[in-house]
Amino acid sequence: MSPSITRVFPIFAAAFAIIYVVAEQMNLPLFTYHARTMEFGWLRQAPLAPNNPAMYWFGWNFTSAIGAAVVSLAALPLTRDREPPAWIGWAIPLVVMVVFVYLFRNFFIPR
Repeated sequence: MSPSITRVFPIFAAAFAIIYVVAEQMNLPLFTYHARTMEFGWLRQAPLAPNNPAMYWFGWNFTSAIGAAVVSLAALPLTRDREPPAWIGWAIPLVVMVVFVYLFRNFFIPR
């Protein structure tokens, strides 16, 4: 792999984590999976029936991966002269984990 591409890996990791928070909080999946009928639908769809849950997690992951790839490709020319700090590839995802613990605190700490 080219050294210029490996330089954007920390940027990809940071962008993926940030975009994932936004995609989850605003419910912006690329597609919806209906588990009981094993069907996929584009973007966010309501459950097809009361006993057929709509799963958005897969769509949030794809939304985040595509968004992070776009951010990484846009950052590629900027990383030719200067390598981004490696800490953003692990520090920002760790902060996002703490953000999710806060957002889902009622799940972790029942009242």
